[in-house]
Amino acid sequence: MSKSFTELTDETDGNGGIGAWIPSEHYADLILESVDNYSQLAGKITAMNYDLNAGKGNTVNVRYVNARDNVQQITSCVTGDSCLSAASSTFGDYAINVYMQGDYDVVCDFAMWKSTGDGYAQIANEMAKSLATWRDDQLITDLTGASVNTTITSSASYTASRTTDTCCNFAFDIYNAIIDARQHLVTDGYDPDYVIIHPMVASYLYYKENGDMPVLSSLVKYTGDGFVSEIAGMKVIESRALYDHKAAPTDGADELAFVIDSKRALGEVWGKRPTFTKEYIPECNNYKMLVWTYWGHDTLDEDAIVSVENP
Repeated sequence: MSKSFTELTDETDGNGGIGAWIPSEHYADLILESVDNYSQLAGKITAMNYDLNAGKGNTVNVRYVNARDNVQQITSCVTGDSCLSAASSTFGDYAINVYMQGDYDVVCDFAMWKSTGDGYAQIANEMAKSLATWRDDQLITDLTGASVNTTITSSASYTASRTTDTCCNFAFDIYNAIIDARQHLVTDGYDPDYVIIHPMVASYLYYKENGDMPVLSSLVKYTGDGFVSEIAGMKVIESRALYDHKAAPTDGADELAFVIDSKRALGEVWGKRPTFTKEYIPECNNYKMLVWTYWGHDTLDEDAIVSVENP
């Protein structure tokens, strides 16, 4: 486990102090850890691969084997009747290309000297947040652009004025649509385990009727701080990236939620751990701060994705 930035910047053994040089690998660790911490989707809903070796190109092939459905029951020992029929497995791979992503800032050391705390660490942390948000946006783009297994229709939308009856009807409607999506994937041999839902649509799962508990409290699990955590055994993510894609879904085939098998639907690849460079420019008394990552993503099995949309 890497040191915290408080530990690194409070050195009193001659190796530093507030504003002192912090080794770039610790910044890189912060960025990598913060990407994981701040990301809602990347690293959570994807089949992943790490550490593409240098000199091997920038394409990673993610292997897959098709789900099997060839169990046979034998009721006779008569020669010719007791033989199983062979069914071949399908082997294949999905190609994911790795590209470079980066962020860059120039900081005046005099301004940092006048400020309180380690501003350099704070900037590195904000770079990490930005990278995490960007990755989630890319994965939502993969989901919204996929030729999904099927589309389940829900009448739920988000409008400025909602009556109690309307909100409760929408709550049951979006829940039922998610269940239909799950059952469709199960029928096709998949193992749906994640629901990615628009935060404004998820609001219907929180509404109370006449001051009572949320109308679906017996069917939906909530965290200790009141957020939806699970629907029908599937983990729930209220995606900011889906909100960015469509701030207020109203009608016209707006995506309200996705139900996926996370082991098959999307893939991401890290080419190598992030690198961080902090370079002093003496004639300007500035520091360049740069971060580079090598990362790739793509849709894998589009049949492992079901979209819930309104009419």
